[in-house]
Amino acid sequence: MLEEAVEARERGDLMNSLALCLEHLADSPNDPQGHLLLANLYYLSGCAELAASSVMDLFRRFPDKLSLQKLLVALNPNLTLEELSAANLSKANPSEVNVVSSVQGEGDKDKELRESSDSVLAESEFDFDELNLLEEKDGG
Repeated sequence: MLEEAVEARERGDLMNSLALCLEHLADSPNDPQGHLLLANLYYLSGCAELAASSVMDLFRRFPDKLSLQKLLVALNPNLTLEELSAANLSKANPSEVNVVSSVQGEGDKDKELRESSDSVLAESEFDFDELNLLEEKDGG
């Protein structure tokens, strides 16, 4: 069903893609690919904050995935690596981390991550290959 949702998105049928994606997530609520597609659909629909929230949820589950960090920074260029670390530490209370934040004292790693993120969402493409690795780590 997720493949059908991706195909619908590629055809530009976002409503059908969203319906199929939500149906897939109802059956497989822990599927990271489904959640990433949902984030992508939010983004394509002009709901960047919802997209960032969905990606942040994935980041909390998979904090070692650089592609998720890049997506978060691309969705919110003001997000710093320190805030990403805080987000990972506040798994129990997601409201502690403000996805919309200001840059203060940006370090070299922040700058490098931000510069490399420019191409991540250039065509609003999300890295489904990377999430195949997440699925394996998650145990299925």
